[in-house]
Amino acid sequence: MATRNIDFDSDENQLWQLMLQGDHFALARLMELHVDTLFNYGIRFSEDHTMVEDCIQNLFIGIWQRRDFLSTPLNIKSYLFSSLRRMIHRNARMVKKVSVISLSDKDSPGFDFELSIEHSLIQKEESRIMTNKLKYLITALPKRQKEVIYLKFFENLNREEIADIMQINPQAVSNLLQKALKNLRSTNNIIALTIILLICLCATGALQLSFIHL
Repeated sequence: MATRNIDFDSDENQLWQLMLQGDHFALARLMELHVDTLFNYGIRFSEDHTMVEDCIQNLFIGIWQRRDFLSTPLNIKSYLFSSLRRMIHRNARMVKKVSVISLSDKDSPGFDFELSIEHSLIQKEESRIMTNKLKYLITALPKRQKEVIYLKFFENLNREEIADIMQINPQAVSNLLQKALKNLRSTNNIIALTIILLICLCATGALQLSFIHL
């Protein structure tokens, strides 16, 4: 039976358990917690933002409808990312007119970074130049390397969670990450150190970075 007495600061695993028990307020809270990150991830695969929003809504509707058959995932965030990724590609196969990035790098359109400069380290002009360099170099990475960088450093997911989302094995995740960082370091040592520092700042929240689909 659903209840309105929900602590909105509850652990998401507790909210998931309440949702499984039929509490639609817990479902609404879970959606509130994850909808923005799901949308930011989803629009990397499609130019149709309305379709992405519909997929997110259908994802949570499907979870609610199948709650009697679900258990609590080890990581709710990675479960939702993986489910949304599959749903978007399944939807794209059904609706041919939707422009979607393929699962491989072949013919994949790029996407850009929009950097919101909020840290004193990059207020100086030379640091802004390095920030633009970071933007350029990451944009030039192959699609799957960009995705693994995004999931690892900006969504703070581990190797196994990324593997589940991208539908590859954990060693392939490590290989992609190693190749991506190698490509980012291929310019020169000063730029490389700055790039790694900026990535760390983004990961800790000192620097805000968002992905914008082109």
